[in-house]
Amino acid sequence: MRTSVSNLLTGSAGDTVTGGDEMRVRGDTEDGGRGEVGPGDLTVDSAAGSALEVPQLMAIAERPVEPSFPPQFETCALYLEERCVEGKRQRCKIFDGGQGDWADEVPAMTHQAFMFDRYYDLYHDVEGQTMDAHFTTVVPYGTPESEWSKSEYFERYDGYGDASGWTGTAVWAAAARYRATGTTADYQRMLAKLEKAVFLYEVTNVPGLIARSHGAMLPEGAPNPHGNWGRAIRHYNPCDGTDGHFCYPIEVEFLDRIPDYYAGGVEIDDTHYDTSPAWQGDASRDMYVRGLPGLMLAYDMLGPGGREDAVREAMRLELPCTLNRMKRGRIYNLDKNLEVKEILQGYLAGPNMLLEPGEEAVFTAADELVFFAMEQPHPLHWDLFERECPDGPPMEIDPNFELDATDPMFLLDLLSLFAKEGGMGDQPLAWTQHPAVRGADTVFMTSWALTAHYLTGDQRYLDFLQDLMEKVPYRSVIHTYGALQLPRWCAPHFAPSLIYPSLYHLLARIDPQQFPNYWEMLSLAVVMEGRQKDIANREDCLFGILYERMTNAMTDPDKVAYVEHHAEVLATYGMSTEDKLEPDRNVPRNFIDTPDPAIPLLAIPAVDLALCTEPAVVMGITFPAPGLEDDWPRAVEAVPLPKRVGGAFLWQMDPWMVKREYGGTGMDRQWPMLGMTTPYWVGRMDGIITEGTGLTLGWLEIEGECP
Repeated sequence: MRTSVSNLLTGSAGDTVTGGDEMRVRGDTEDGGRGEVGPGDLTVDSAAGSALEVPQLMAIAERPVEPSFPPQFETCALYLEERCVEGKRQRCKIFDGGQGDWADEVPAMTHQAFMFDRYYDLYHDVEGQTMDAHFTTVVPYGTPESEWSKSEYFERYDGYGDASGWTGTAVWAAAARYRATGTTADYQRMLAKLEKAVFLYEVTNVPGLIARSHGAMLPEGAPNPHGNWGRAIRHYNPCDGTDGHFCYPIEVEFLDRIPDYYAGGVEIDDTHYDTSPAWQGDASRDMYVRGLPGLMLAYDMLGPGGREDAVREAMRLELPCTLNRMKRGRIYNLDKNLEVKEILQGYLAGPNMLLEPGEEAVFTAADELVFFAMEQPHPLHWDLFERECPDGPPMEIDPNFELDATDPMFLLDLLSLFAKEGGMGDQPLAWTQHPAVRGADTVFMTSWALTAHYLTGDQRYLDFLQDLMEKVPYRSVIHTYGALQLPRWCAPHFAPSLIYPSLYHLLARIDPQQFPNYWEMLSLAVVMEGRQKDIANREDCLFGILYERMTNAMTDPDKVAYVEHHAEVLATYGMSTEDKLEPDRNVPRNFIDTPDPAIPLLAIPAVDLALCTEPAVVMGITFPAPGLEDDWPRAVEAVPLPKRVGGAFLWQMDPWMVKREYGGTGMDRQWPMLGMTTPYWVGRMDGIITEGTGLTLGWLEIEGECP
């Protein structure tokens, strides 16, 4: 959802959060268990005292050597797929390289990962984009795939608005799988997914600008694309932003890279409907940062070849140009307008900041705030938008984004900036970044700069980062990224899963021997702001798996036990308590009306209710509170995985929610299962999960006639 004017600003690590009129020191109130601390109760002082180097990135993984196989053995990528070769029937099965024979027994998580990859590739990879699937009827657990995969059960795809971010996550899982297995088939699978993910940048025909999704748009009034498994067919959109997002026609030069039905029409229940090829715009910052770790892991393992050269070239243009395209702005003379300074910094940092003693100085010392804005084209005003990629990162202030806090028109200028971020005006903004006061934004800007340098070798990106480190309270603000902690009833639960993939991307690629001060500073932020505050007791297995490369024995002496615990928890993944091979679906949950003794409940405390529901009044302007989805009890501890409320990505869902009934029945929506496959394959790649070592997929000749 696009940020609205009433919401004002993006939160420290999420799409949108609303403002509050104060920042509180951690511990000022009793808040129902927020802000738990972790090992050693480390403080930011642990990371202080040494000047930070400007780091550089290195490759995260080398291309693996394909294992040795018996003569005539051929690897495959889609588990249980069948084919005919020279009149003989073959099935894609699991081969045990250690035993040199087909596997009789397969460890449970490994079997689940291959099966979930199968479901993803067949039913959720939609023209290279990650989607949710809606069924025409209830599909209860126990229904065989051969039944629910029939065309009559397919109603439509959903998730077009977030497709590019989750597609990058799918590339991450695919690349980690290739690193773990080393097979030719898994390499080709990774390459194909990488090409489609990078096409989400290319299809906009604006270097550095990513599309949320693309597809065949139906005419106004057309029905759901019933029966069209695997096709990106979406409902009509006026494309002017009235439905919440802009959309644009796919230009002629890309027609040979998209399916014919995008422009040639589709059949729905024996009726032909015309279609128009379109891409959805105004992608949030989230779409870019979610995908980057996966795209770059795959990039590292590309081999020689024409397809590889083409995707390398595209990545070297597109990814750095995201940073190049940002406009640099500043808000200055804040010390001459202290009332505005306090209000502005409170909003930019986020409401209800729970700061450690002394950290509030980070948000009160600066007279000037540097920020960056990403412009986007308005579908009706392309003439006002610059398509060409600027030469280099934004080092100079753009006069259109320079705001003087002493100017009598300052507040109106600021509200105009917010309105542009809400999609208003002829030159709207997709998003802004405020690294002077938001730790997550500081990490994202760092990630873009270092990735651009890694891809191009251009010194200007390191100079940009050096300048940023001098212009903002760099170390201090990073060490407040977990300070925005709203009650579990109104917290943006997707927010933590946005920041820690970027932290992994940096820490896994920065050599701690070459850049010891920087690596330690960032690793301690992961411990103090991530583990202790942002994640706390969420039982987030992706974070737990990534923690292996983000910390060491010095920054967290408890690291090994923490990582091993989350690997064990991941082994319990599954929305069905009866069969973990069942796909993730919207199974109803209700542990309020039907209590579970293993899930003790917590009623919403009065202080949390107030934080979630009471609006803030600033300078006579009322700003809405975060709001409640409901005020039902939540679990005291994170709900066990087989009993959790599911979603497109489990690690961005509320881990304490105990009631969601989906209209009472549910079981008519299926999710991509990346919440299991991503941490599993990254865990395999990083040596955390050892089960399944040596197991690969290969073609096995089976009995039966070929059709």
